[in-house]
Amino acid sequence: MYAALVDAGYKAFSLVDGWSVAEKYRDAFIETSNGRQAFHFKAHSAGPFGADVRSEWQDPETFFYTLASAGLGWKDIHASYFIEPAPAPSFGKRLGRQTLALARQFLRGARAYVSSKDR
Repeated sequence: MYAALVDAGYKAFSLVDGWSVAEKYRDAFIETSNGRQAFHFKAHSAGPFGADVRSEWQDPETFFYTLASAGLGWKDIHASYFIEPAPAPSFGKRLGRQTLALARQFLRGARAYVSSKDR
């Protein structure tokens, strides 16, 4: 799924641990069409989105490592064309680009495999 988002051109990513939403966003303020309002996110809800997400927004290369180290469990990946990611750390930038290139190559192969099964 992540490779498909990168392939679609999303430039900023944020990870939210799904099990923490009810506590982390218990008394959240979110932007609505009526302005900023208090909201209580219940257990098993997806929580806020966009600029209301409290996790750091990262560029695709940095986020790849965040996602890889997040472990198993319910994780929500938030993606944006519009939100500016935080500045990337200086380490691993080249390796990140190579990894993303491999992820894109894998995605193209997976698409070809699925379409061959449809024939």
